[in-house]
Amino acid sequence: MQLQCYQFGNLQQRINRRLRRYRQDKIQAESSFNKNEVLSVFYSKKGQQVTATPTGDQATVQAAQVFDFKKELTCKDAIMRIKELSKERKFKESVEAIIRLSVDPRQGDQNIRGTCVLPAGTGKQIKVCVFADADMQEKVMEAGADVFGTDDLLKQLAEGKADFDKLIATQEQMQALKPLARVLGPKGLMPNVKSGTLVKAEELLETVRLSKQGQIEFRVNEHADIMVKIGLREFQEDQLFSNFDAFARALVKKKPESIKGKYFVRGYLKTSMGPPVKLDLSQYQKLTQE
Repeated sequence: MQLQCYQFGNLQQRINRRLRRYRQDKIQAESSFNKNEVLSVFYSKKGQQVTATPTGDQATVQAAQVFDFKKELTCKDAIMRIKELSKERKFKESVEAIIRLSVDPRQGDQNIRGTCVLPAGTGKQIKVCVFADADMQEKVMEAGADVFGTDDLLKQLAEGKADFDKLIATQEQMQALKPLARVLGPKGLMPNVKSGTLVKAEELLETVRLSKQGQIEFRVNEHADIMVKIGLREFQEDQLFSNFDAFARALVKKKPESIKGKYFVRGYLKTSMGPPVKLDLSQYQKLTQE
């Protein structure tokens, strides 16, 4: 009797171990999917199955029915297409660019990160806070800064109150900001060199001007994707194209020397609520070979 119980116990333990392994494998498989690929497949199926209804937007429905979502378009054609595929909404929709690169973010030289200025702007008024020496306050405010860092502001930041979108600081001010890293870090406000928000005193005024003109920050994620907003849906096609072109050329300049083959894997353009349209990035791939 004791032997049977012992054998049953061992069998149950083996079953439990196999179940745990199965669950772990299933979780890893589900967490490894790429969101952009899933969205593309979803919208392609949706575009083929959707039928026009009297209450729907007829032009948008018909465009989705006839459009091949797997086809690669030039940037200008893709911008025109995403406007056709998405109807006008009550809020200001953003236009987003998603680019996958053939990099390994775990490698230090391939962790792509940087900034670029969008020629047509972002369509959003950015509130900039600057921490610098007190004798630079007047020049900084004339350059376009909205808030200048003071001791009272440091106390507010320690309490978690940050009424601005971007924080720029000189290297001399980091001693006062380092204790606030736990507050500023999760909000994406902690100044650092790679994001262009930690600068030398002589570069401060130009950095403030660029930030107000439409400077954006980009960074590759764990799946080697970079997603940025290049403007608003209400922008003209030429404005959106100039913004995307500036972003793509900034990525070209960031290409690591260790990448010898294809750099741009694929790209998409989409509005906030619309389906993604596949991009032909061959012209920018050629720039990486020059």
